[in-house]
Amino acid sequence: MDTVKKLSTTYLKLFVFRYGIILLAVILIIGALFLLGPEKNVALFTITLILGTLFFSVLSLLDYRRLKKNIRLASVSLVNNTLWINGQVFTLDRIREITPLSVGEGINDKNAFSLIEIRMADGKAYYFLDQPLDWKFRSRTIKLLRRLPELSSKIREERTVTEGLASLSGKL
Repeated sequence: MDTVKKLSTTYLKLFVFRYGIILLAVILIIGALFLLGPEKNVALFTITLILGTLFFSVLSLLDYRRLKKNIRLASVSLVNNTLWINGQVFTLDRIREITPLSVGEGINDKNAFSLIEIRMADGKAYYFLDQPLDWKFRSRTIKLLRRLPELSSKIREERTVTEGLASLSGKL
């Protein structure tokens, strides 16, 4: 039986993880204020929830368009100690190095997007969105790849790209 582990995440999962927590917190705070407050104005409560949801939906859509415009991402899966990148099979010995990238963007220079770069022995590079971090703020994908003896020595330290997504657009 083949063991398939999807390493790259989808745009939808990225934005739900990124903005869903904030939206949930806003809804809980507004709900608590509505239930505990002296005024029980249902119309104001409903309009506030709709506007908050619309705001975060538009913010997600704008982020998605900016990401799609600037970079072309690969779909990466790990299947029985081989990497499948965009449907093409790569054995682990063809990989030269794997580098986690933290891409800063505008106000949030620390970690706007987490990408992983896979450099092949022939010089080609593939980039994909990393899975959301675990509760210790570590990459689940890198943790999984470190378990493979063929790859553990090829994983480099995280590199920060402070120029943003536009600086990567020529490389991707």
